[in-house]
Amino acid sequence: MLSHQLPALPPFESFWEELPKLFGWLEGTHKVEKLEPIPLGVRDEEPGMWTPPPIVWTWSVGAPLEIIRFAASNHLCVQLGYDGTTRIIEPYSLRRTRDGNLLLHAIRIDSREHRSYRVDRIQSIEVTTQPFRPVYKVEFSHTGTIQAPPTIRTTRQS
Repeated sequence: MLSHQLPALPPFESFWEELPKLFGWLEGTHKVEKLEPIPLGVRDEEPGMWTPPPIVWTWSVGAPLEIIRFAASNHLCVQLGYDGTTRIIEPYSLRRTRDGNLLLHAIRIDSREHRSYRVDRIQSIEVTTQPFRPVYKVEFSHTGTIQAPPTIRTTRQS
């Protein structure tokens, strides 16, 4: 009954498979695995926290960020149009670069490689019903503003 309100309905089976873990967590017998954030990209050097306003989807950034957040928060893959081709990705994080570009960090399904995509160059986004099991921390909140976390790197002394 929610299909008219959501970009895609997650498959029932993925929720059903998670129920034993949920009840185990409630009973204190299942510990939630702490995942590490997706590694920083070479260009991810913007210090500090950047938070776009709640109306970010009205910006002319080339991509509806709310759809990406929906997919990431619900662990659904996204069919991403980029550079004239489409690929299926697992969305994990939104970060800014030193030169102010917004990047979507993701894992490509076909190669399992970490990729980043400039948000202003995304040509299309479609949420799929294909679930994914996160291998990194999903850095999109379920509600509130969309955040781009700090991307401070440590430097090695020679």
